[in-house]
Amino acid sequence: MKRFLSTTVYKDILNTVSDCIFIIDLKTQKVIFANGAANEFSEQILGKKITGRSTVKNLFSEYCVFHEEDRYSIDELLNKDSFGKFDTATRFLARSQTNHPKIRLRYQLFHEDETDKNSEYVYGVLSIRRIHRTELLRKNTQLFIKTIGHELKQPLGLIKAYTYYLERHFSKNASSADKYPKSINNQINIVVQMLNDIIDNSKISLQSLKIQPQETEVEEFVRSLVEDLQSADHHRQFHFSSQGKVQCALDRARMSQVITNLILNSMKYSEESAPITVTLSASRKWVTLSIQDEGVGIDPEEIPYIFEPYFRSAKMKKKARGLGLGLALVKEIVEQHNGTIHVESELEKGSTFTIRLPRKKATSQ
Repeated sequence: MKRFLSTTVYKDILNTVSDCIFIIDLKTQKVIFANGAANEFSEQILGKKITGRSTVKNLFSEYCVFHEEDRYSIDELLNKDSFGKFDTATRFLARSQTNHPKIRLRYQLFHEDETDKNSEYVYGVLSIRRIHRTELLRKNTQLFIKTIGHELKQPLGLIKAYTYYLERHFSKNASSADKYPKSINNQINIVVQMLNDIIDNSKISLQSLKIQPQETEVEEFVRSLVEDLQSADHHRQFHFSSQGKVQCALDRARMSQVITNLILNSMKYSEESAPITVTLSASRKWVTLSIQDEGVGIDPEEIPYIFEPYFRSAKMKKKARGLGLGLALVKEIVEQHNGTIHVESELEKGSTFTIRLPRKKATSQ
């Protein structure tokens, strides 16, 4: 191995290999050589650039190793004392917190002097089967969507500001034309919401949608959201009930997105005269929030698919516009809080969405 590390010819040969090769100094855990494929993998998939300070632990901090039914950390893989359980096994690498596709890997230890098998292990070689080009294409597509979404939001924001001034101008002149800036503003809000959904969906695909939980008084938080929505629709009747003060660790911005999305859906798919009921309850371990409407309901055959990205039922398409991303984002955010969401629905009678969140402190993603 020493001879290899001091010979550029061998390194040049490895740079032509399509698999990712990382050579590790076991004493410092630093990556002392990475071939071209490994550098590309690190930048495009891990989002990290390999430098003289890079360690495998830092590069693969979000990953773990799978061996049969067991799961190990990268530290355990690199540990010389535990090498025996890995040396002949088929191993896979995957993100710890997601259902990210597993990547096949191999790991081998090398002695300082390969002619002396009793000498100490000094180097480790980690080889990873290069990610398939379709995975890179998927990642690049999601990056494009995320970028274009942000770029489009800026001019839309300016247009929205101009329509605000137009609306003020028309209201002062008491002209019947004031409906036009209001209509423009409403349409811009629809487009902005679509862009926000696209951007968040791309974050899910890139595993970059993050939550930052903080201890929250849930009754006050939910009541405030309901009151805000009710003030925007004075004709709608809301019923909010709660057992009392409930503490739970939430990402307030993301959970506000969840609750607002579900209530707006209830408003969208029910008559203006139909009430919406929001109920908050808690047990020792769980906080439960349900949102019930008396709207059109969901076809039983479609219920298994409503949380899939871009899914929209034929009936809903006729009633309101959208991309079919809202409920997919809701489910992702709830699950990042280690919670669950399910729906009960009956056609022409309405739907009830129920969220259950653990009361113990959630982990920042």
